[in-house]
Formats: sequence, structure tokens, C-alpha cells
Amino acid sequence: MHSEWLSYRDSFKFLEENLDELKKYIETKNFYPCIFRSSKELNSNLNGSIIYSILGEIGYVYWGDNKGSVRIRGEEITGYIFPALFRRYFESYFKVNGDRVEETPTPNKALIGLLYGPEIGYIAAGVVTDINLDAVRNFKLWKEEGDKYWIVRFRMKVIWLPDSLMTKIEELKDKILEWAKLRNEPPDLLKDLKGENIPNVNPNQANNCYRDDNYVEAIKNFLLEKFNNNEVSKTIQFYNEISSWLVQKVPEEKLPIVDSGTRCRPLSEALKIARERIVNEVYIQDNTTIDYMLSVLKNGNILLVGPPGVGKTQIAKIIAESLCDDYLMATANALWTRRDLIGGESIRNSSVIWKKGILMEAFLKVPKTTEEVLFPVILDEINRADIDKAFGDFFTTFSSARPEEWVIPSWLVEELKYYSSFQEELKPLLSALHSDKQRLSKIRIIATMNLKDLRNLYQLGDALTRRFSVFYLECPKNLDDVEFVIQRMKINLPPQVLDDLKSTVKLIRDKMKTEFCFSTATVSKVLTQLGVLQQLRSSSTSEITPEDIVMLIKTNLGTVDRKVVNNVKEILEEKRTKVKKA
Repeated sequence: MHSEWLSYRDSFKFLEENLDELKKYIETKNFYPCIFRSSKELNSNLNGSIIYSILGEIGYVYWGDNKGSVRIRGEEITGYIFPALFRRYFESYFKVNGDRVEETPTPNKALIGLLYGPEIGYIAAGVVTDINLDAVRNFKLWKEEGDKYWIVRFRMKVIWLPDSLMTKIEELKDKILEWAKLRNEPPDLLKDLKGENIPNVNPNQANNCYRDDNYVEAIKNFLLEKFNNNEVSKTIQFYNEISSWLVQKVPEEKLPIVDSGTRCRPLSEALKIARERIVNEVYIQDNTTIDYMLSVLKNGNILLVGPPGVGKTQIAKIIAESLCDDYLMATANALWTRRDLIGGESIRNSSVIWKKGILMEAFLKVPKTTEEVLFPVILDEINRADIDKAFGDFFTTFSSARPEEWVIPSWLVEELKYYSSFQEELKPLLSALHSDKQRLSKIRIIATMNLKDLRNLYQLGDALTRRFSVFYLECPKNLDDVEFVIQRMKINLPPQVLDDLKSTVKLIRDKMKTEFCFSTATVSKVLTQLGVLQQLRSSSTSEITPEDIVMLIKTNLGTVDRKVVNNVKEILEEKRTKVKKA
């Protein structure tokens, strides 16, 4: 389907990820309304469009037109089929200078469509996304009679269906699935259906788009009512759920029963273990951050953000080890795609196969138990990945911050059904996806991102924060972390050596401030190496000197940024000079 191959451009991503932004377009009347009307005789075409939104491209409907005037004069073409729609499309989605349309997609306005059937009423509302001219093919569920050919098709992302229609679809679910298999007479979703009406809007014309302020005001009020009554969010959730119940049942005896064998601790026990370990093993400036982090984990995914060396990955591993004896971990890179995260086609022995990504591997590892458990997946340094290329389908699966709303996309199941016909190793996964959909809600993503790549966080924006709770781990500003590491490591170094180390760390932090994070990890490495150095010199009269501390700090800064390295060298050289003079 189209949705597997197309993605929203950045400036239009709010249509997919942030309907509150679309609501603002409605509230400010920054939209054009179009009414797409059937005739009584052709309500079956409306029925076909709704069926497409279920079985074809989930959450999208088609509608069409055949009226217009196109002329060819020499090498120039003038006119359009359904010219009002084309004009509003250009004005809504392209930069227009005077009478010139520039090829720059720009969301000036929202182009809103409403589907209307005589004697039924309004049965859908959505955002028009694209227009297609097609003389070669007709939409299979539309009738063409006489000289009426639906040569223009336009697609609309559905944001609202009436409750009556959603209920009817649920009631006819088995017939819809049967038709998907047999392709006989399609079920009639509109029979005896009562849609809704919009006061002061006359739907008795053919397809048309409007600028009349009375129409705009009336449709604004209608749509805002749907937003405010949560009918829009209910519709979006309805289509998300269709992804799961759409999957045709595969006879149980043909698929193996899946039991991962993974041992996970009851959640309450695991969180206590995790808290105790983090408090004792990782320096965190405020321990309440740990409590917030672990309480959020029960209900969603977490993202740990901070500069290198402040303990992000260490905390992620402690949480994962506390939850289960086994867990999955991957470090992102620039070559990551959907195949690495979820799964997809790959080459093995010159043949095309389907390879499980880390999330599908995790799906299989979730234990079958009635206890409250979570299976952890660590995605380390996600800032390294190309966000659009790697995380697009991840965002589709983890559609919100709430685990009960996560769904396996229907296209993924269809891919697995195809490849499992000749890849036996995929059948356990297909069985699990079919028989135990709740596994997905028991997966927890613990992701990390380097603060120096914070621009990537802004690039992800709402798409990320809607799916993760974000915790910032700050760079230490005083010497509390040095004391923490000294006590934890129990390294027996002379007091003078420890004092020299502390004064040097404090000097660098005071001078560099936010320019560079002298991390706890660097402190830990320097202390470890000082302990080894002391052992090596124990048989001689040589002692650890301030120059030794300086050299070990230089080699453990954790950065290759020449500006930072040179600034630290200057600070250390300045200190050494002062010590010599003293």
C-alpha cells in the first residue's frame, strides 16, 4: 500500500503525529472545506471508499470526480478536472506568488474534505493529502456508467467517523474479513446507517470546495465539536486497532506455540532492585530523579539524555538487568533502517529473506506469564541514527506514550505471512503476533542520547516526546561525584594525591563550565589508573606526582575536539606553572 512507501514531509508531519496542530488550523479558520458528495444511486461508491480505509490503506479514503474542462492549445494545456479542488490544493499546500505556483510544499492552510451520502448524511471527515489523474485504471469498488469515468482520484487521511459507522464496521468485521479473502459481493457498511448533518451547509451540489465564510464557520464548529468530544482521537485509535483485528486467523495447529523461556522478575521487585543498584553504583545529583524514572517505566518508554560519561548507558543496563535475566541491546549507527529496528528484507546466500529486527526479537522474548513483568530493550546513542530512515515505522508501532495503544502494523503481519511460507524460522513470530498481541505492551524501550547531539532531539520533536519520557542527566558541577567514586572504588591513594586530583577536576570544571563536561566516567578512569600506577611504583621510591594526574586526565578526556583538548591543556599548564612558582 501507499503508506508503506510514502512518508510525510517534515513541514506536514503534524498531520501524522500532532492533531492538536491541525486543530489550530480549524480554530483559526485557516482551512478550505470541500464536500465530496455521492448520488443516491452511487452510495455504493462511498461504501467502497470506507472499505478501502479498512483493507486497502488503513485510515485513508479515496474519492473521485469526472467533471471539468481541459483544453490543449498548441503546446499548452489549460483547465483541470474538478478545478475547484486543484485550485484549493495549490493554495493550501504550495507557495503561491501572485499567479505563479512555486514547487515548494508549504502548509498554508488545511484542505478538509467531508464525505456525504444522500439520505445518510456526513460519514467521514479528513485532510486531503494528494490528487491523482488516472485514465488507465479505475478504483475497483466504484461503478462507471455511461460516459462517467472517475479519472481524478484524491486521497484523504480520515480524522473523523461517526460512532454509528465505527459500530457498524465492528459488527460486520467477520464479513469484511471474508470479503477480503473471497472478493465476492462487498459488505454494505452504509445500509440503514445514519450519519450526521451540518447546520447551514447545503450538501446538495456535486463535489465542490468553498470559500464562503458561512460554510467555513459552520464546518469549523462541526469539526471542533468532534475534537472536543474526543471523537477525532477515538477515530484515530479505531483505525490503529483495525491493524490488529485485520489479520486473518491462521489455524493454530499449523503454527508452533511460542514460549520464550525468558525469566523476568515481578515488576515491583525489579524496580526495588534497580533503585538500590543505581543509588549505590551510579552518581546522580538528585536521587528523586531515579524514583521518577522508575515510576514512569511502568507505563512507558524512557529516554536518558545527557553528555557522554554521566551514566546513561550504565543506568539503562542496571534497569534492564533488574527487570530480566536476559535483555536486548543495540547501539545505533548512521546505516540503521527499519530492518534493524523492526525487521525487513535482507540477503542471505544470494536469496531474499525476512530478517527480524531488535523489536521483533524482543517480541519473542517477552515471557508468557500472568505476573506483571516488563522486557527491556536498550537503544544506545539513538542520535547516531538517521531518524526518518530508522524510526519512521517505530513511531507507527509505538503510536503514543501509552502501552495499551501500541499496535503491530498490519503490513508487517502481511510481510511475515508471505515470508513464513518458505521461512520456517518466522512462524513462531507470526504465531506470537497472532495469538499474544499483549506482548508488545510488555516491551520497554530504554534509549540514550548524547546531549552534545541535542539538535537531533529537536529534530525529533513531538514525535519523540510523545513516545518517551525524557530525563536529563546533567554534568557534575562540584566534587560530589569525585567523593562518590572514591568511596565506592575504595582505592587506597595518599590524601595528597586525592587532593591534587580534586583541585584539578574543580579547576577544569570551573574554567570550562558548559563548554565541556568533565564527566564522572573520566574521574572513575583516572582513579582506576592512579591505583594501578601506585601498585607499579610500590617497589620503588617513586610517588605519584601532580604531573601523573595531569597526564592521565589528558588521556581520558573522552573527546577528540581539538578546541576542548587545547583549552584543557592550557588550564593544566597554567596550574602547573603556578605550582612551580609556589
